[in-house]
Amino acid sequence: MTGGERSDGIAAQSIGGGGGNGGFSVAAGAAYGAALSASIGGSGASGGTAGFVSVSSADNITTGAFLSSGGAAGDSSDGISAQSIGGGGGSGGFSVAGGVSDYLSASVGIGGSGGNGSTANEVDVSSTGTIVTHGANAVGINAQSLGGAAAAAASPSPARWPRDPRRG
Repeated sequence: MTGGERSDGIAAQSIGGGGGNGGFSVAAGAAYGAALSASIGGSGASGGTAGFVSVSSADNITTGAFLSSGGAAGDSSDGISAQSIGGGGGSGGFSVAGGVSDYLSASVGIGGSGGNGSTANEVDVSSTGTIVTHGANAVGINAQSLGGAAAAAASPSPARWPRDPRRG
């Protein structure tokens, strides 16, 4: 028996770890004559796979039970909540490249790629008892298997500042 909001009777989860973010990169060049610089950001890692989730219950479950005595309504309080959630991918690292020259400057910046989201696993729920929920958005059994999202790649930030003395 639970009372209050977001108070599930039984909660079981397996959540895969998030992928690490790629490192950033900065390159600069300065020269009398010509300058060249290149920078490549690190790639994000893939998220971790979530495990199998199994819940078996023979008990009676009531959420939001204290509503009749003036307590909280039990909103968003599921009887049984079982989730397998794959880890999200890590973000790609940003990149900055710049050059300063009195004649010619070339710069290349390449942002790192984002990591892949990972998979979730099977969710199995078995209940032979009675489940009673009170409040809004409170369901008897909430079983979810959700794959992780992929991360965004980083944008490069090239910059150059040539100074050509012939242009005054």
